[in-house]
Amino acid sequence: MTEIMVHAGPYATRTECERYLVHELATAVEQYIQTEIAHVAGYHVSVPQDLIERLSNDRFLSTEHKALSKLADDQEMFESFALLKFDQEAKDRLRILWQQAVARQRVRTAGTWLAIALVVLSAGWFVLRRGAGKSAPAPAANRSANVHA
Repeated sequence: MTEIMVHAGPYATRTECERYLVHELATAVEQYIQTEIAHVAGYHVSVPQDLIERLSNDRFLSTEHKALSKLADDQEMFESFALLKFDQEAKDRLRILWQQAVARQRVRTAGTWLAIALVVLSAGWFVLRRGAGKSAPAPAANRSANVHA
């Protein structure tokens, strides 16, 4: 089992601290996927929030009083900590999510290249078709009559 500690803070409000912790957890899970599962960067894996919540069920909120400047009074500041736990089941689910992200990216890339090929072939067909109508050779009977006159 792999464990990663995630930290957010210090922030002035508890709500702000929790919001940033959720962002930091998602970032940590994506980094884990890139380094431990994918071994390559470049594919964005959309991890459902319920999976992130299941991975990070150990959370701790800390408060302390800090002065933001020498002239200011102490203010209560909040820091959040969470422990991400990646067991085998979680690793398997993340691996499936990564494989789906790779497949989606490959389909998008193939679709883009197919669309480009279709546009190029259509343009070539249009040019050839249009050019064939303008430069049609004169019938053979008219050519021989013009030569003898």
